Amino acid sequence: KSRRLPLYCSAIDIAARDLGRCLKLSCTPDPDSGYARDPLKVVRELLPGNVGQALSEQYSLCLKVETPTEGANRGESLRQFLAHAEEHTLTICGLPFKKLDKKSEKSFLASRRQTLRSRLEGAQEPAHVLELTIMLLYQTVKNQCVAGSLLTGPILSLLSKERKMPQEVAAFLEASASKAGNDANSNGGALDSVLVESVRGCGLCKDIAKYDISKR
Repeated sequence: KSRRLPLYCSAIDIAARDLGRCLKLSCTPDPDSGYARDPLKVVRELLPGNVGQALSEQYSLCLKVETPTEGANRGESLRQFLAHAEEHTLTICGLPFKKLDKKSEKSFLASRRQTLRSRLEGAQEPAHVLELTIMLLYQTVKNQCVAGSLLTGPILSLLSKERKMPQEVAAFLEASASKAGNDANSNGGALDSVLVESVRGCGLCKDIAKYDISKR
């Protein structure tokens, strides 16, 4: 029998490239009628006190962030989710929601940066090298953490528009992402080793604003 802890008990990987599977709530049909039941209604009815109501609201807010409707403000949805989490997390799971202070945030970002650098130095798969490079540069340039399936698309596009990003480096990374995507779709291989090392060099450089891609 496996002794591994369930996912919700595992330590958080602060440098994960993949955000993991999206949680989907479901429940069994009504035992008497056999009709489908609303999972959120079941949560509200089964969990004690205000826990069910709070958890149901938090799940609904999370869905608004993950799958926004047309015309929805995703940023506002995220703020609503965080505000709700700050107010109700203690009620739901007995642990207070605490925002990082400046000192803790600085320590967290430094630790994450070092972890990303270590993984980038050892990465072998071209796609991993590209994604880790984007994650590192985005944190360096914008002081924000990013991950997930949008790294080589919208996130790279946002990064490329930053003033601290040299146009040559931005164009090179976008071209590399496009080539990697085309190669994956056509099953024609991946970025060649020279390009991979050039991408890696962008991520590991000390100052991207002064980085000269032509010397790679």
